[in-house]
Amino acid sequence: MSRLAPLAAAMQTLPSIAAAHLERQGKLTDAAMRDVVEYTRGDYATALMKGRSDPQATEAMLRRVTELTGLDPQFVRRAGGRAWLQCPEEAEASMMPASALQYAGADAVLPLELMCRRLKELFA
Repeated sequence: MSRLAPLAAAMQTLPSIAAAHLERQGKLTDAAMRDVVEYTRGDYATALMKGRSDPQATEAMLRRVTELTGLDPQFVRRAGGRAWLQCPEEAEASMMPASALQYAGADAVLPLELMCRRLKELFA
């Protein structure tokens, strides 16, 4: 596996989660997604590649990811700016993860039980 594989996966996940968030707000448009993709390919990718070596870039990335995804800021901080999708077949509102997958895919599409275990590990 390439050393950059986690980076590629994270770059797929952000647009997916952002698309779901925009859809929930009734703001999902091509223009909004272009902005998300532009950020993902630029500042987000740069911040992920720097890791924690640049605290200012990390903080800016965490704020922006929180804004784009609507996720809890503490979760985003613990996850390092990455997120996962629940399996659409298991989701109560299957259109949300399915829509996110349609826009960009995901680095992990997890059954709810596994997602809960991974979240517990992040917050342990």
